[in-house]
Amino acid sequence: MRWMLTFVGVLVVLGGLLPLIKDKVSGIFGFLPTEGTGYQVLIILIGVIAIIYGIRKRRTL
Repeated sequence: MRWMLTFVGVLVVLGGLLPLIKDKVSGIFGFLPTEGTGYQVLIILIGVIAIIYGIRKRRTL
């Protein structure tokens, strides 16, 4: 469980930093959106991953 919380935390931090570091890493992450609807969907997907994991873990306890 700890690794999943760490993984989601890292995704959230990177998602938040993405608009700031987009110019520096445009070759690697050039396909990721940093504004508009695409960026909002990316952040929502990170949240959905966390929610699904939380629900799945709760059912197994």
